[in-house]
Amino acid sequence: MRGRQLFPRSFLAQEAPDGTGSTCSGRRAQKLDLATFTQLRAERAGPVLKLLDQWVELHRGRVDPRSPLEAAITYYTNQREALHRFLEDGRIGLDNNESEGAIRKLVVGLSNWVFFANETGIRWYTTFRSLIASCMLHRLNPEICLEQLLRIVPHWPKHRVLELAPKYWTRTVASLDAKWRAILERPWEPGVVASTELEANASSTTPVEQAA
Repeated sequence: MRGRQLFPRSFLAQEAPDGTGSTCSGRRAQKLDLATFTQLRAERAGPVLKLLDQWVELHRGRVDPRSPLEAAITYYTNQREALHRFLEDGRIGLDNNESEGAIRKLVVGLSNWVFFANETGIRWYTTFRSLIASCMLHRLNPEICLEQLLRIVPHWPKHRVLELAPKYWTRTVASLDAKWRAILERPWEPGVVASTELEANASSTTPVEQAA
């Protein structure tokens, strides 16, 4: 998305190489580990970026200095190192669509939150909103995760509450014995603990997984 915003639809811009996105689809969709995906991304996108660098150098002095295209070339030149960083770290997305989507939800919420009757209601709302966002960040299905969380919280030791955070949820569930796992089971599905893993196609971009 960012690259298309930088270079306007002009004759010169149409000549610029376009293909980085098509060569670097999400690693979860391809079911690759981080190291393999990072290497594959560099092999596929590296040559495309090299062509783009050559194109920028070729047209740097040929465009109107007052044009949007000149502004785009200047921006790319100044931010080149940062814009190439995704080749070295497969966790970095090719766009900021996910961040913009998260911000959009907050903007829409501004017109809805004024209808809370009291501060207690909005505190509970923000608590669950934060948990849902954390679930998405750590690739957990929010509905299933919160369902299981509400079942186990009344019985869980208070001094171990951090183990129930979305960041540690998968590891915590894997370590539970039969007694604790029975609490997570749905009454209509005895003997089954529903998986909280989010589907690979639930998000089009790759979040930074090591965020707190």
